[in-house]
Amino acid sequence: MENMSHLVSSKERYAQTYGMTPRQREQTIRARRQFSEDVHRQILELDNRNELDKNTVGKMKHQIICKHRYNHRRNPFVCVKCWTHLPICVCDLFDRDKIALPGGVRGVYIWTHHHEWGKSSNTGSMLPLALDKTQMLMKGLPDHDDKMQKEVLDNSISSAIPVVLWPGKGDDDKQTVSISELRNRKEELVLVPMEGTWNNCRRMVNKLPDNILRLDLGQEISDFFSDHDQEILLTRSNHSTWAPLPKPISLSPSLLAPLRRQGKGKEGSPKNVSTLEATVIALMGLGMEKEDGAWILGNAMEKVDRIRRFTGKIFARN
Repeated sequence: MENMSHLVSSKERYAQTYGMTPRQREQTIRARRQFSEDVHRQILELDNRNELDKNTVGKMKHQIICKHRYNHRRNPFVCVKCWTHLPICVCDLFDRDKIALPGGVRGVYIWTHHHEWGKSSNTGSMLPLALDKTQMLMKGLPDHDDKMQKEVLDNSISSAIPVVLWPGKGDDDKQTVSISELRNRKEELVLVPMEGTWNNCRRMVNKLPDNILRLDLGQEISDFFSDHDQEILLTRSNHSTWAPLPKPISLSPSLLAPLRRQGKGKEGSPKNVSTLEATVIALMGLGMEKEDGAWILGNAMEKVDRIRRFTGKIFARN
């Protein structure tokens, strides 16, 4: 696999990697730039709408940005499904039927910040490719907001209990539940993993209703990695056969740590992992087969490896 630094040294070679001519690639870039300029123009026009109050203007701006990100992603040269650079698309890894969710789990809705939508280093985008009844939803996109309300938040419509994969507010937080407590519940569950940076996700969670259950996976994450379950599972998965790349200088055990900091601080947190990893750990705790979890984690490792080699991020990030 040729890395990007080598490809960009030749316009023809770089465009060919994406199945384009240099002219086609330039036209795509110009079109994307025009879409972005249109968004900025719409936002500036809203600032001049004196008849609208500040909250209405803010909401309308957010919707414009979300629609732009949903339609055009962060980069016009990434796969629309897996969000990986087109030359290293990982959709080929998902060559089997989708995995059924464990009994008692009605669905998985990944509540996503608009800045995260289309980001190539994102792993949550692979969950709908691997799991049945799983969908990415962007906060702020009207259609997705409506679906979140109907399928998850409105208990007069949905009888399933929503559970956010996010730590609780402390030991006295009555809304915090454990995996074992969820296994003992008779009601169907809807899992809501959060997708975005730590701070963005924290703000998104705080805007959810106070009665939403929170699943704190800190102990499960520690047990999973400290017991070498990850190593055992990945050995049985279909991850890359390339020689291992240098590991990042990070406290986080996450497979995504070579590309992104997990948790607060320069070195991350030992209990912070990617959205994909947290979701897989939760689903295995609720009954999903370890072999299925291994397959998903292996595909995540392959994506990280492909990105590191393609972008040249082969050295440990510090």
